[in-house]
Amino acid sequence: MGPVDCRWLVIHVGRRPPPFVRRTLVIFFTGSPVAGKDEERERISLMRQAAILSAIPGFLVVPPVVGVLVGRWLDQRYHTAPWLLLVFLLLGFGSGVRLTLRTLKVAREMQERDG
Repeated sequence: MGPVDCRWLVIHVGRRPPPFVRRTLVIFFTGSPVAGKDEERERISLMRQAAILSAIPGFLVVPPVVGVLVGRWLDQRYHTAPWLLLVFLLLGFGSGVRLTLRTLKVAREMQERDG
């Protein structure tokens, strides 16, 4: 990947941004620094992986809760208690597991690419 074009910053700010700002913009817009020390790249990689992996608890909690809420509402509406609640609870667990597995796959690919 080539260097970042910072002409729009020169126009808006009036001067060329310092190298740290250019490197930060590259990380923000592309997800990977163009140039920098190996320790800095490793730190950024670890922070990115930690951010991705921190979403897993939400993936395991939110879909089943939404499934229970939707199932209860449908059970009350169609008088089918507790069958639709159970169906949507299982669908919520399944989607949570699916999201978790996809997230772990992405984290593994990032680790292989960065490592």
